[in-house]
Amino acid sequence: MNSVKYLEELRKEWADLQNREFERMGLDIHVSHESLAAQGIDREPTMHIGAATMALELQGIRTGRGDEYRGIIERNNKREREYQRDREHTWNRER
Repeated sequence: MNSVKYLEELRKEWADLQNREFERMGLDIHVSHESLAAQGIDREPTMHIGAATMALELQGIRTGRGDEYRGIIERNNKREREYQRDREHTWNRER
């Protein structure tokens, strides 16, 4: 088995394990090993900020990584607002 296939199977097994545990705990949470695009989700993936960066940000010290993260969140929020607006517009037209 090649390493890409092995990694994909490992990620799927890990997601399955997490989902079983969430279900056992009664949590309405689901994780997927697939990319957002493969799941049909039109959103830019976020990134891990890390403890050191988070500590600086919580002290009010802006970081490049924090700025990058805020930019992703802002673009995703804008994308979601546009999606909702278009959906409302379509719904109003169909009425």
